Amino acid sequence: MGKQNFHKILCCILLCSSVLWFILLAPNFTDFAGTDSFRSALQTTRQISLLTDGYASTEVINRQSADKDRALLLSASQQLGSGSNEFKGIKHEKSIAEDCNGRYVYMYKLPAKFNDLLLRECRELSGWTNMCPHIANSGLGQPLLQQGLLGGPEAAGSSWFDTNQFTAEVIFHERMKRYRCLTPHPSKATAFYVPFYAGFDMSRHVRDHNLTARDRAGIELVQFLRSKPQWKKRGGRDHFMVIGRIARDFMRGQDSPRAWGNKFLLHPEIMNMSSLLIEAQPRDKNQHGIPYPSYFHPRNRSEIDRWQKRMRSKRRQILFSFAGAPRPRLERASIRGQILEQCSSSPRCELLRCQKGLSICNEPSEVMRLFSDSVFCLQPQGDSFTRRSIFDSMLAGCIPVFFTEHSAYTQYKWHLPRNRSSYSVYIPEKSVQRSGNRSIEQHLQSLSADQVESMRRQVIGLIPSLTYADPRHSNVDFTDSFDLTLQGLVNKITQGEDENSPVQPSTNSRGHGSNVRRKSRHVLT
Repeated sequence: MGKQNFHKILCCILLCSSVLWFILLAPNFTDFAGTDSFRSALQTTRQISLLTDGYASTEVINRQSADKDRALLLSASQQLGSGSNEFKGIKHEKSIAEDCNGRYVYMYKLPAKFNDLLLRECRELSGWTNMCPHIANSGLGQPLLQQGLLGGPEAAGSSWFDTNQFTAEVIFHERMKRYRCLTPHPSKATAFYVPFYAGFDMSRHVRDHNLTARDRAGIELVQFLRSKPQWKKRGGRDHFMVIGRIARDFMRGQDSPRAWGNKFLLHPEIMNMSSLLIEAQPRDKNQHGIPYPSYFHPRNRSEIDRWQKRMRSKRRQILFSFAGAPRPRLERASIRGQILEQCSSSPRCELLRCQKGLSICNEPSEVMRLFSDSVFCLQPQGDSFTRRSIFDSMLAGCIPVFFTEHSAYTQYKWHLPRNRSSYSVYIPEKSVQRSGNRSIEQHLQSLSADQVESMRRQVIGLIPSLTYADPRHSNVDFTDSFDLTLQGLVNKITQGEDENSPVQPSTNSRGHGSNVRRKSRHVLT
């Protein structure tokens, strides 16, 4: 009789334990109830219940049936445990669904000729530069091997690379492959990413006198997209692409072999899409500027914090500096002559002359040394409105000085504050070129120490927003240029976001944006 009571009590305890498992899972019962583990455990529990009822009615049990019952209860416990692991997966998927609601992106799998094949033929991508070293490491280029850009701890294998200015389309594509809110289901997507390397296709054929060859890939891409049901739904208005060159390279105005570029951005279908370029046409509502890639590609927030701390503590001995060269044949760049003259005559300005054949301007250590030692960095237009130098200088904590609003203010609205005076100085070109006006030095000296300190703090605070995290790493824990670009794009698609509105980092973001013949790798000239 004692053994019978013992078995009866043991089974009741185990039954209560099973019930307790269900109570613990009850808040999310609806998510778990549909799983195979739940159904199996439920059946087992019913069997246990029948067994305990039998104990209560007959109070007779033998040792063989007791062993069988204990095995049955152990199986139920194991099934409940596996169900708990399955439930954790459900919770994770539910978290992603909540985080990505309204932000899912579908990425087209294009024929290789539109992207991967171009990279395989990297020696043919430019008439001036062998691009093979620059597309390595997911578009970041070669690691900077010197022991520290500024005499500090950066070294080989760190987050510093000799990144080419034209590789944004590769970097963005590689980062998108690890995007948290990427979906294989077009029906779930808010935005549709077309990973066509338009910049590399353009530079590959730019010297080709055969205009049909120059324009062929763009025409074939349009034909490909028009055949897809997700394109037909909105005519491409929810589609986007990233292009690592300036808009003018794809807007050839004349059908002459001597004319520059191709007509890719002039196709009506492409004009419906959002084009993200390192320089956009300011008046085109579907073109948006994204930052040029610079040298720094951090893997995590701590690397960003360390660099920002260094830039805040840096003692800057140079009032203003300029890295570049004159552009005597370009009327729009005539201000450079004035800048070179004023800088050369001032003991408080330092020049990094980028004359033809002088490689010093392509040395990241020299560029970053100059900018990190300077309070202000002059950023006049050159071949086009924008320069890669803008982002190199801001990475170094140097306050940019602009001479036309199209160098930054009308370009990078998703990445820069609306209040331009909070992080930069604007001196209209005409005021510099007109005799009798204040010099650049006088203008900069008129700013108070508090104003300068406030601007520098803002510039250093913007470094994450202007930086592309290393695309080879998942779970980036800060909001970078990639995140802000996608956030601005989704806002535009879903809400018709005001183009003048800068994007604020999302609380959900986990890190998870005339002939132009640029021959050098860095836009410093």
